[in-house]
Amino acid sequence: MNAPTSYIRLPSALSDAPLVVLPPSLDDDEFAAHQVEFIQRVFGYCEFLRARSRETPVSDAFLAAFVNLFEVVNTNAPEDARRCAGQLQEILRVVFPGLDLDAQPPVEPAEPEGVL
Repeated sequence: MNAPTSYIRLPSALSDAPLVVLPPSLDDDEFAAHQVEFIQRVFGYCEFLRARSRETPVSDAFLAAFVNLFEVVNTNAPEDARRCAGQLQEILRVVFPGLDLDAQPPVEPAEPEGVL
């Protein structure tokens, strides 16, 4: 008898298909190896962005990865996503002690029309 196939839902920005097959279970060492591969791929994306003259290729690449991960968690387990977001806020306070998580992000002035 075959084990039941599990699926996860991806946000529409990541896939045309509403569901993708969940890979087989990973142990701690396998997961750590995949994390290293994921980080290498994010830095590969940084190089892609840098080659296209992005001003902040590292933060742009990592921010996209963070947002995609949170969208996937929220899509599949909203309660876990909220808990994770709260834990992340606490971690950010520890890692970046002067960071004001309630502050509004700076707004860049708009370019005047006709200026490239």
